[in-house]
Amino acid sequence: MQVVNANALEVALSFKDKLQQEAQQIDLVWQQKVSRLEYEANLARRRYEAVDPDNRLVAQTLETEWNQKLTLLVQTQQSYAAQRPTNDQLISTLTEMREVLDHLRDYWFADTITAQDKKELLRCVVKQVLVDGRGEMIRVQLHWYGGSVSQLAIPKRLQTTAHIYFRIQEMARHRTDQVIADQLNAEGYQTAYKRRWTARHVLTFRRFHNILSAFDADPNARLPDTTYITGTEAGKRLGVQTDSIHEWCQLGILTSRQDGPNKRLWIHWDDDVHYRLSGDAILMANMVSVRSLCAARGVKRQQIFAWALECNLPIYRLGRGSQKPFHILLHDSPNP
Repeated sequence: MQVVNANALEVALSFKDKLQQEAQQIDLVWQQKVSRLEYEANLARRRYEAVDPDNRLVAQTLETEWNQKLTLLVQTQQSYAAQRPTNDQLISTLTEMREVLDHLRDYWFADTITAQDKKELLRCVVKQVLVDGRGEMIRVQLHWYGGSVSQLAIPKRLQTTAHIYFRIQEMARHRTDQVIADQLNAEGYQTAYKRRWTARHVLTFRRFHNILSAFDADPNARLPDTTYITGTEAGKRLGVQTDSIHEWCQLGILTSRQDGPNKRLWIHWDDDVHYRLSGDAILMANMVSVRSLCAARGVKRQQIFAWALECNLPIYRLGRGSQKPFHILLHDSPNP
């Protein structure tokens, strides 16, 4: 829905004018049809009224013809009234159109919208579709009214529906395989063998269809712009054991996510985390070691770390000899 941008408003306004013109042309055709049937019904009536009453056979035939013309006229008038759009249906203001575009996603996923409604909606927003079937993938280029262009690619040999393929591809950008499996089950989807989804099913599906994930243990199958790495990778980059990584996560020094006990630990990682905790940071005048704070305040280091996090004070490891003790970068903050 993000491809329908502000430029689509101008297209929508021009489409509205075109729709009104088409409605006027259709209305004119219906009016001409009704006028012709009215003329034929009146002509049949005059013929009936002009016949000699004593000629009953001819009078009965003309009366039947008149009734048929009247019936056809009434049916046509009713059909005309039923299909004729109201002014409210034809006239939309710029504010109303902007309201629809802003909530287009809600309309699209509403329970009340039918498949036919979605087709009609796509006809209004899609200008051109280009399909390239060469190779193992079917590549589709969508040109939207408003100027946006979308690229889609789907394998020719697909183990399930295209909707599930794109659903997994979308969720893999920011969810683990376990969370994806739970979501697919919650939405009522099943595997190709009519089973409930598991993290293993999602992993196998992704690997088979070359869907990269933000949370794949194999770096080669991981999205290049992901901000998470495994706990093992974090330990290697920081030069510590995995147990230390788990402890730092519990203390809040590292931000992590985990699907459950004994599940893989994922560490939020960026250049700032690497600089602060690798031991390469430079000692500054307003840095104080956690050890000295513990000694001065008579508290445990867990309390110092909790205080630093509460006050948004950065936590560093500084390389000093063979040790890399933790330091807190102080600013105007209350004492722990």
